[in-house]
This record gives sequence, structure tokens and C-alpha cells, in this order.
Amino acid sequence: VTPFDVARVQIQNHICPPHNPAACPDRAHVPTLRTAFRKIAQYDGVRGFYRGLGLTVLVQVPSSGLYFTLYDALASRLKSASSTPQNTNTPAHLAAAAGAAARTATTLLAAPLELLRTVAQASTSSSPSARPALPASPAALRGLYRGVSLTLLRDVPFSAAYFAMFETFRTAAAAHTGRERTDLGVAFGAATVAAGVE
Repeated sequence: VTPFDVARVQIQNHICPPHNPAACPDRAHVPTLRTAFRKIAQYDGVRGFYRGLGLTVLVQVPSSGLYFTLYDALASRLKSASSTPQNTNTPAHLAAAAGAAARTATTLLAAPLELLRTVAQASTSSSPSARPALPASPAALRGLYRGVSLTLLRDVPFSAAYFAMFETFRTAAAAHTGRERTDLGVAFGAATVAAGVE
């Protein structure tokens, strides 16, 4: 995934002159995925495709753990608040609320590291002018959250819909197969179908 992520950031990061993008003189010009791969290999070698991998792992592993832990904790609290027994299925509307809240919290906590990861992936020896600048002052906390509103607009509705469908499919799969809703096969199947629908 990382090579495609680096190439995507390279393509999104460069802005050509508006009247004639085909004649863009900037050597960072990357109009297509193929061009991005060629330029990354040419200027940065194989290592260039994995730029930002350390930050990706640093961000994604704890974020995923936090995200699912928060979802479970919030779903449990919402079930208690709505007098839904803990050993029953989570209703779709509660799952959606818990998923949206968990994604919001995780996104806000991870935003500064996500920005650093994007900066690392955007910088190459072939595009020094395309490197996004980090906030000049450590006090510029707002700069570390640049773009977070768009991330929230993309991820929060997805998380709400995903968990609502996941819980719905998990309940249906458990009833259909006669297994517990906590069964690994039931959970995996429900997760796969919910992700596929999304």
C-alpha cells in the first residue's frame, strides 16, 4: 500500500500552471500514477516508495487499537444508557453513534502524526518546491490539524455506516448459522460484508 500512497501524495501535491498543464516545466510534474512511479524510482530509488513508512506504522497501529477499543467501550456505555442488555446485539443506531465518536476521537489524536507522514511522503529529491511546510512555531498547534476537517468529513460518516452495518450483519449471521455473535467466523464475515458494501 505504501508505494501507492507515496505516489498518490506526489500527484496530489503538485499544482501545474492553470493554462497549460502539459507544458509544466517543474520536474516534480506527476500527472499520472505511471509518471509518479517512474520519477520516484529515478530520483529516490526503491527507498523512495517507502518514504514515511515508519510514521505510517507509528500512526496506524496505535490508532487502530484505540479506534476499536473506543468503539467497544462507547457501544457498551450507549447500551447501558439505553437499557439494552450487554449480552445482546448492539442496535444499529447505537453502533453508528459509537463508531462515529470513536473515529472522531482517533482522528483528532492522530492528526499531527498524519500530517508529518504526509509531509514525509510528499518530499522527494525531485520535488523540493513541493514540500509542504510544517508550522514554523511549536505553538502553532492549529497548523498540525491542517486538513483534519476534510478527514473527519470523509471518515466519520464511513465509520458510522460501517459499524451500523457490521452489527446488523453480525446479528443476522449469528441467527442464520446458530453461532454466537462473538464467534470469529461470524465477526469476520460480518466485517467483510460491511466493508464490501461501503
